[in-house]
Amino acid sequence: MIYLSTTQSTEIVATLKEKAYNLLSNNYTWVLTNRDSFDTYTFSCDNIGASYSNYYDSFSVSCAISSASFLTGSAANLHAPQGQYDYTVYQVSNQYDLGLTSSLGVVETGILQIEGTYSEYTQSVFTASNTDTIAVFNGL
Repeated sequence: MIYLSTTQSTEIVATLKEKAYNLLSNNYTWVLTNRDSFDTYTFSCDNIGASYSNYYDSFSVSCAISSASFLTGSAANLHAPQGQYDYTVYQVSNQYDLGLTSSLGVVETGILQIEGTYSEYTQSVFTASNTDTIAVFNGL
């Protein structure tokens, strides 16, 4: 399971080359699907591990709300709420390709957990008082 935090950037390390369809292409697109709402988030960021490792790949991902959302580039910043997600990683021919029509195939699937606080949602607090009573019918 992969863990991401909403308060800091996280480096995801994966062994995607093991199942790669084309060893010359180090480009991957990630699709996250929330297990509760089924909302999807797609991103493709630089494979920073590809330049110095023939075995593993690494990606810098953030879920911080405080900065702008960007889904491609040197690091991805998702505006995804905390929760559990199913992820699928596709190998793609072109860097930053968010469309999956040209994907070479699925290279990894799994579960991803986003933990922390998400500032878009605020918890409502209810305080009870005696004026909040409801009359109940007790019969004739």
